Amino acid sequence: MMKMKKLLAAALALTMLLALAACGSGNSDADTTSASGSAGKTTVTVATSPDFPPFESLDGSEVVGIEVDILQAITEKLDMEMQLEQMDFESVIPGVQAGKFDIGMSGITITADRQKNCDFTQPYFLASQAIVVTPDSDITCKARARPSPSRPAPPPRSTAWRTATRSWPSPPTTTPPPP
Repeated sequence: MMKMKKLLAAALALTMLLALAACGSGNSDADTTSASGSAGKTTVTVATSPDFPPFESLDGSEVVGIEVDILQAITEKLDMEMQLEQMDFESVIPGVQAGKFDIGMSGITITADRQKNCDFTQPYFLASQAIVVTPDSDITCKARARPSPSRPAPPPRSTAWRTATRSWPSPPTTTPPPP
């Protein structure tokens, strides 16, 4: 069973590399010199926002995490080098679309709007979001509290923001609508 999971993970990881690379690479200099000095290895440039553990985060100045490990395994298998470029999350997809990067890797949620502009792999992680409260809390599932200075909304344009605003009769005016 464990062998099957590893095989599935490798297949999904390879799909991730190929699909995200199709998002719009304009790099024509495929052959470069690797960090070890050997000529001829292809380097893939990866845009990431290392602020979403356990997928990617910083350990000192090194980007680490599940997606980094998956992509490292793929590039090793394909005899390629990987170069990580750190940036804000909002710059990852536009950077790939503009051809500045070969791959965008940043715990990116697949949405209908994003699918119009990018090729995604099959999902390799499915998540849902919930609010956890103590049993004696006044917060109930029937309460649909709107944002206020003492109760801020989730980050604008995040999937959490979209999920939260679906339960409101109209989006809050203090938070910009998603793109």
